[in-house]
Amino acid sequence: MSLSATERGFLQRLVRTTPPSVVPGKAAVFFSEHYGLGQRAGRAIFYTDAHYAQAAKILASNGLPPESLGPDATRAQAAQFGGMSEKSGTRPTHEGEIAVIARGGCRLGQRPWESPTGACLIATVDTLLHVHCDAICVVENWEAMRSLHLYRWLRADDAKVLYVFRGDTKFSPGPVKSFLSGRTEPLWAFVDFDPAGLGIANGLPGERLARLVLPTWEWLASAADTVRGRELFGQQAAQWSATLDSARHPLVRAAWTVLSDLQAGVTQERMLGAPE
Repeated sequence: MSLSATERGFLQRLVRTTPPSVVPGKAAVFFSEHYGLGQRAGRAIFYTDAHYAQAAKILASNGLPPESLGPDATRAQAAQFGGMSEKSGTRPTHEGEIAVIARGGCRLGQRPWESPTGACLIATVDTLLHVHCDAICVVENWEAMRSLHLYRWLRADDAKVLYVFRGDTKFSPGPVKSFLSGRTEPLWAFVDFDPAGLGIANGLPGERLARLVLPTWEWLASAADTVRGRELFGQQAAQWSATLDSARHPLVRAAWTVLSDLQAGVTQERMLGAPE
């Protein structure tokens, strides 16, 4: 038979903690009635050394480890046991990984490290701590990150720039924050020109924020003048106005002044149309 995650967890806890008795929950009752595991008396099920050994045998006969692999287990580790899915109880596939694009002559250790055009590189924080660059640019949206080479207006002035995807449900923002805190380079922010985007820029270490990566104010004003642009501002202003009104960084304050005057925003995707 195939054991459920709950049943597997019960047996593993029984083997690991060897409790003299447990409250008769669903899994405990199941194994007591179908396997004779434990002796039920009153409002408890009691166990002896023989029962703990029996629980270990049930796990082994079902191709399961005697102990939980833990939240940091990889799918490769789980796959060694034929009685459980490689996805069961293991860490998410992209846990601890960061999507980046290296441009302008970045180096990894002593070697040149450049991303092929149109491609992102995936690396861990430990690896990225060995990258040599002049600036780190945080990119808000995955679509913009993936299409970075198509933004004709985006200029780095020959700087060695490591573009870092901010994160989403697949690539967690946590490792990005850890990586940024371990570096000292100036930070750039390539974000939506809307309250939420400026809020992301404002959340970066202020003393290191050196550039908002945006097209010209004139182009943004024209591109924002749409129904969608006004919706962007209207949907986000209430949540972000207080934060941005109190922003101290001059770059964020200047952008917020323009955005407030326009009462409309521009997504990164729309910025593809900005002139070179």
